[in-house]
Amino acid sequence: MSKNRTRCRFSCRNQARDGSDLQTNSKEWENPSLEMFLEAMKAWLDDTATMPENPQWRTFATLLIAGKGYE
Repeated sequence: MSKNRTRCRFSCRNQARDGSDLQTNSKEWENPSLEMFLEAMKAWLDDTATMPENPQWRTFATLLIAGKGYE
């Protein structure tokens, strides 16, 4: 297993155990509901000019971050 995949799994386990970022840092989230989060992800995809032809995992991570705060 790659180091990046191992770090990701470790980070995901810690988030699940420690509570979600939304619960602990709710004031930092522009889109606190699932509906708003998904709509923000879609809006970012519609608006971005940086989507590579062959997206990588880093692209997916950026998309998740966009869901947190994109308006």
